[in-house]
Amino acid sequence: MGANNISSLIKSCGYLINTSKKITDIAALCGFNNISYYNRDFIRIIKISPAAYRKAMQQANAVIAATKVTPKSEFDN
Repeated sequence: MGANNISSLIKSCGYLINTSKKITDIAALCGFNNISYYNRDFIRIIKISPAAYRKAMQQANAVIAATKVTPKSEFDN
């Protein structure tokens, strides 16, 4: 696997996190013409499937959003 493929996989991670595009569309946008090849490389490098990655990142973002605390000012009562 070359550096271009790794770069394309990293780019696809951004799409998986930040869009609701279909995984097949993301693979094509990132230069993978074969969804099987994309899935195989994704699992080889990222260690989980693209769908599992998207779900895990959505859950992580939900937890982060739910735990954000607004700092109190010294003037708040």
